[in-house]
Amino acid sequence: MKRLFFTIVALITLSNLNAQDGFSAKLGINNVSVEGEGDTGFYLGAGYQFELTETIDLEPALLFSSVEDLNSVYVPIMFKYGVTDQMSFVGGPQINYVNDFEDAAFGIDLALGLTYDVSDEFYVEARYGFQIARDTEFNLNTASIGLGYRF
Repeated sequence: MKRLFFTIVALITLSNLNAQDGFSAKLGINNVSVEGEGDTGFYLGAGYQFELTETIDLEPALLFSSVEDLNSVYVPIMFKYGVTDQMSFVGGPQINYVNDFEDAAFGIDLALGLTYDVSDEFYVEARYGFQIARDTEFNLNTASIGLGYRF
């Protein structure tokens, strides 16, 4: 929990150093696989996009995920590299907290994906998170496809 708190404080600090693009709301479906067995559910949440350079943005988000009996909170911190005016590659760490196991567990994933701007307000995103560290011994990976709306 301390790591999540310090991450959020660092992101708020970064927000004062860079140009701000704005908030977005996100909703989509995700498939979470635990030890190779996957189930499909949904995620929803919000993010904030910061413009770092003309082609690189930083978008931290806070997402709630529910898949079968597995509820979790994700904090993806995605760097976005604009390939075209509408499409960006995304990648970065994705911190997650799963509270439905005997002992609640923090994990860190490496997430990679794409975003595509359908309009100035709407975009679609697809991302896969590969587990790189977890407080428990199980393996948890996440595939997500969703829709976002920029305010």
